[in-house]
Amino acid sequence: MAPAGAGRSRPPPAFAHSDLDTGGVPRPVFRRRALTPSTSRKPRPPSPATHAFSLLPGFEHIPLQRVDLHPFGDAVSRSPGGLWCRHRDASGQETGSELIKAGSGGGHAFTRGGTRSLFHTPGPCRPRLVLVDGPLQAIALAALKPHAVHTATFAAPGGSWSRAADRVLTALVADSPPIEVILAFALLPDGSCPSRERVQTLLCDALPAGSREPLVLQPPPGGWVGALHEARSPTHRAA
Repeated sequence: MAPAGAGRSRPPPAFAHSDLDTGGVPRPVFRRRALTPSTSRKPRPPSPATHAFSLLPGFEHIPLQRVDLHPFGDAVSRSPGGLWCRHRDASGQETGSELIKAGSGGGHAFTRGGTRSLFHTPGPCRPRLVLVDGPLQAIALAALKPHAVHTATFAAPGGSWSRAADRVLTALVADSPPIEVILAFALLPDGSCPSRERVQTLLCDALPAGSREPLVLQPPPGGWVGALHEARSPTHRAA
C-alpha cells in the first residue's frame, strides 16, 4: 500500500518577495566582515583645492591662506622664517629679497648687499596698476580683491619710495601702459604721504598723454593687513 501523500507532487517552497527577481533561486547571504585596523580605510588626503585655502604657516594671525600667494608667482617664496619677496630692477633682474618674518611679532629684513627697488606681480603691467607701501600690504590687498588679481598688477617699494623704484615703475608703465592706476599708500602720522606725492609726479611724465588721473584709495585704520584680518574674522563672516 502506497504511503499517504505518494503520487502527489510537493508544492514548491515559498520565497520571500525579495527573492522573486532571482528567478526563484534564493539569494546568497553575505556576511559583512568586521574591519580590522589593517583593513580599515585610510583617511583621504586633502584635495588640492582644500590645501590651497589652508592657512599659511606662520601667518595664521592675519590670516593668510596659501592661495593668497598664487597671484605673485615666483616673486614670493616661502621659508621657515617667513616670506621672501623679490625686488627687481627695470630689466627684470633681481636686486634683493625682502623677508617678511613669520609670527605675530612680524618684522622685516633685506638680503645683505641687496638693493630695494620694486616688488610687483610678475610679467608686464596689466590694465590696472595698484601701488602700496610694502609686499605684505600688496598680498593682503590682492587677497581682499580676488576677482581683480588677473587684471591687476600689485607693486610696492618695501618702504620709502626710492630712485630705484622710480626706474622700475617708469619702465613698467612705458612697456605696457595701464588703463587705471590706484594709489593705495598709507598716510604717515602727520597726515602726509610722500610716496603717493612722488608717484603722482612721476606718472604725470611716464603715462601716455590722455591717461586717466590716478585714483587714491585710502587704507582703513590698521592698513590692508588689518582689513584682511577683519574680513576673515568669524564675527565678520557671520554678519
